[in-house]
Amino acid sequence: MPDTRGCRRTLIGLACGKPITARDTRIGGVSETPTPEAKPARADRVQRLPPRLVPAIYLAAGHAALIIALLTLAIAPNTISGFFYHPRTIALVHLVTLGWISSSILGWIYLVGPVALRTTIPARGPDIVACVLYLVGVAGMVSHFWIDAYSGMVWSAAMVLLGIGQVCWRVLSSLRDARIPQVVVVAVGLAFFNILAAGIWGSLAGLGKLGLNVLPGAVLTSVYAHAHLAAIGWALMMVVGLGGRLLPMILPAAMPPVGAQWACILLLQTGAGALFLSLSLELPAGVALAAAALCLGGVATFVGQVIWMLRNRRPPPKDLRRPDPGTAHALQAIAYLLATAGIGTGLLLLSPSTLELQLIWVYGTFGLLGFLGQIIVGVGSRLLPLIAWTDTFVRTGHPPQPSLNRMPLRPLQHLVLACWSLGVPGLAFGLYSGSARVISASALSLTVAVLLAATNALVVLRRAGSPRPESRVG
Repeated sequence: MPDTRGCRRTLIGLACGKPITARDTRIGGVSETPTPEAKPARADRVQRLPPRLVPAIYLAAGHAALIIALLTLAIAPNTISGFFYHPRTIALVHLVTLGWISSSILGWIYLVGPVALRTTIPARGPDIVACVLYLVGVAGMVSHFWIDAYSGMVWSAAMVLLGIGQVCWRVLSSLRDARIPQVVVVAVGLAFFNILAAGIWGSLAGLGKLGLNVLPGAVLTSVYAHAHLAAIGWALMMVVGLGGRLLPMILPAAMPPVGAQWACILLLQTGAGALFLSLSLELPAGVALAAAALCLGGVATFVGQVIWMLRNRRPPPKDLRRPDPGTAHALQAIAYLLATAGIGTGLLLLSPSTLELQLIWVYGTFGLLGFLGQIIVGVGSRLLPLIAWTDTFVRTGHPPQPSLNRMPLRPLQHLVLACWSLGVPGLAFGLYSGSARVISASALSLTVAVLLAATNALVVLRRAGSPRPESRVG
């Protein structure tokens, strides 16, 4: 999928029932105006589109969770100062990790099915139940962490795991016949396996706070293991798995070599698993360093793929305005990934000290908001217009006005980029230095960025709902 036009053709082709051939996979799509004989009934075409309700709920809840977390920091910056293993700090971290990042992944994976996975992932009754279970579980976990009541955290975590499990079954079932490289299917499957394993381990670690010590080692080391398996094995693995399909569209560029993608996911999975075991079982430091080296190899391979894509660019759509804020977000995210990997390795080499505690804040901020947060914002800002445009076109037969690359409000896009670019390093510095004013100002900057991004998303959806009747196609 070298550019947005190719992805749009692919979506329309799937919606019209036209099979995806090897040529379509290579050039990014099928004909945008299929012959009348190839068109099934409109109802059948609409069913092939990505679902609307369930992804919208996940994404709206994700934005709400991040806004709540950031506003809490802006209003009460001392909430997370000092040692990070504090009930209210854990609550805010889970608002970001489960509320924002994981909710965004679960929402977008339904939407990117036709674009990245060459299949439609339907959202039926069980998926709605799973969505409710997941969001109620996240709310329960965060609220019980906040009030330091771990008994409620356990049942809440069970609801979260049930919700993720249903999405996992739905996605993997839909991928059985998808015509995509097997490496993508493996990466998505490993990501779901890792988050379920991390969730179970985190729940068992929570039982330790209730006096039920069922895990080896100290509770804190189990928490470290849980966090890194979720961050590397779930979030990063999903970015790597889908990134090889989506980043070529964002840049735009040629598809990266499949061999490099295999090397990346194998290094990451082996490293994440080894790091999980070394932390949870409190193995010698050399084992953790070896595991970190494998993870670094996976990160380096992924960054190498991005560099390869940048060297093999494709002509952008004619109406794509430059510079593109979505691409800037994505490239900033890659830079933060490198910084996070470097700091994480340094933390393994440091002996316990005040510096180590300060760097942990920078490590978490760069990884969660600098990398994962920005990759969601950047890729989402390009995908939403594409998906909304296609949805309107297939349902009505009329292309929306304006064109998909001009749907977002450009001034808002630049403001989002500026606020995010200032907020992430500012928040990291504030947490490192313990400056309440810097924490508050930076959190407020990020809050503005999220609100403006949400406003732009609503603008895109409103404009997508305004087709041009005089331009009916087919």
